Amino acid sequence: CVFVSQSGETKDTLESLSYAKGADAQTVGVVNVVGSEISRQTSCGIHLNAGSEIGVASTKAYTSQIVALVMFALQLSHDRCSKDVRRQEILAALHEMPYQIESSIKRIDEVTL
Repeated sequence: CVFVSQSGETKDTLESLSYAKGADAQTVGVVNVVGSEISRQTSCGIHLNAGSEIGVASTKAYTSQIVALVMFALQLSHDRCSKDVRRQEILAALHEMPYQIESSIKRIDEVTL
């Protein structure tokens, strides 16, 4: 079971984690805060290292979560030779993502005019 939380302290996620652990499930935490409750309670995890953000709408952590989960899924599918071409396409798109974001930011003035 995979548990995703920016803070690593989200109450409903922690409750679900407790339930999964009670059923002896393997658990993976995807968190931005090392040492958080979810990072301590899961079997293993992915630390996002997106940096701290103020506010609930955590853009850096959210973007990092998406990328981490896509990369995790790619790793899980690694033994499927039939998916090699698609996996390479996804990796290429991930590589281009920073440039696409930068391009979008530069166009903000065009959109807001």
